[in-house]
Amino acid sequence: MKSLIRKTDAAKTKDNAMIVNRIIFSSLWLSTVEPPQIRQAFAEETLQPGPSMFLKCVASGNPTPEITWELDGKRLSNTERLQVGQYVTVNGDVVSHLNISSIHTNDGGLYKCIAASKVILLIFLLNFFI
Repeated sequence: MKSLIRKTDAAKTKDNAMIVNRIIFSSLWLSTVEPPQIRQAFAEETLQPGPSMFLKCVASGNPTPEITWELDGKRLSNTERLQVGQYVTVNGDVVSHLNISSIHTNDGGLYKCIAASKVILLIFLLNFFI
């Protein structure tokens, strides 16, 4: 298929948009936006104090979402006993994990795996009773 735009008819700007006959077409409009989706999440459990707890959440979307964790509405971050991490697979899925060593009764509550992108926010939540 031949292009209707000749090199002399178009110019590119520094942000890679194309200007044609005073109309701007941005390359960002061509990408498909997919809201975050939780592909895999954890199940509700009742645990005894003592052992470690491992939760995993997998999400996808475009743009690539970031996953955050909350317990009873408070954002979780790394501590001596609690480790949060995530990575992106070759397929573009975001895999996030929450590890709590030597769980205590005050670790029980409503855990949330939150997948958010610049476009949409998706929350998966379950209660853990300890």
